[in-house]
Amino acid sequence: MRVFVPDVPFHHSGHVPYSFSRQELDALFAAADSLASLRRDGKKAAIQLAACLRVLHGCGLRSGEALELKVGDIGFANGVVAQKGKKTGLPRCTPQWRKF
Repeated sequence: MRVFVPDVPFHHSGHVPYSFSRQELDALFAAADSLASLRRDGKKAAIQLAACLRVLHGCGLRSGEALELKVGDIGFANGVVAQKGKKTGLPRCTPQWRKF
């Protein structure tokens, strides 16, 4: 059997992943929390930002995965977040960060 495989040039993006230090994460969460405390008009956006940042970091989710979560997806008792798998269509469970 013959299969055609086109030549695809190798592309190196040069992207280097960055890991935040504990101090940087503490400063980020403190800044998000201060935004939430500044809101006096009853809007939830600032509180949602603080919560979303913690979910992104604490569970290692992608931004789209975090934004699609519902309250029922979070297992507070067992420390697991259930996600609907995008690639496989199968559910995926992610452990929560202990300080979550």
